[in-house]
Amino acid sequence: MNLNAYTNNHQLIFLSNLSTNRTVGDSVITPVIVRVPTVRYNIAYKLCELRDNSLMHLLSECWRKYKFDENLQERIVIFCRKKETVQEMNAFLNGSSFITTMSTLYTGDLTEEERSTNMQAFSNEESETRIMVATKAFGMGMDYASIRLVIHLHSPETMLDYVQESGRAGRDGKKSEAVLLFDQSDLKSKFVSEEMKRMIQDDSACLRTPVSLEMDGEYSCCLILPKAEPCSRCSTLMPADNCQNKTVPAETQKDANPRSVGIECYEASRMTS
Repeated sequence: MNLNAYTNNHQLIFLSNLSTNRTVGDSVITPVIVRVPTVRYNIAYKLCELRDNSLMHLLSECWRKYKFDENLQERIVIFCRKKETVQEMNAFLNGSSFITTMSTLYTGDLTEEERSTNMQAFSNEESETRIMVATKAFGMGMDYASIRLVIHLHSPETMLDYVQESGRAGRDGKKSEAVLLFDQSDLKSKFVSEEMKRMIQDDSACLRTPVSLEMDGEYSCCLILPKAEPCSRCSTLMPADNCQNKTVPAETQKDANPRSVGIECYEASRMTS
């Protein structure tokens, strides 16, 4: 499409979170392309097998770790694939005394008034409702800064869903977590993409790698990102005293570009399994 005829010498800016060089180049004749890496250094990506008490243990641990009783603005989001699961989980949390908070829900079939009411309850810092249980209908339009934990109760359908939903965490730049709880049913589900199944099954690969490939089209991993929170896989490859201050040898940083280092670290992590 030739947009020159429509610009009338005015300057245009095109914004996209997933646009490739090719799609940008097709839109304008001589574009100036500015691309910023989408790495979320403050998010610790984690993958855990879903067991009987794993969800409540995770919520309780997060509550203590991030001092929810003191930091009243902190929030948690739990994503589920099915609205029935959302309803069941919301009812369970509101009937439980395991943690001292209320939850609300967000699904695509709620009325506009219901969605607005639930969103307001969740985002009001003075509210006792600090957990949102939702389908992927709750996503791109939400920009609450202090979501400290995003939980996927079972795998999302696609890698794009996973990236967008886990990206709700830590918009304020503070340390946050994105935890995917899975079981064998996810690996058999026809609704879960092969890409998501590979990420779950390949326990040798950094969890940041598929995220980086989806968003930036490049390899990356915790081992080459000194400021990044380690994912649950890379943390097992690092010495305990190096997990909070990860470094890549200076000669490696000097002689190799980030993409090649990323591939080498990714392949090295695969070979250790």
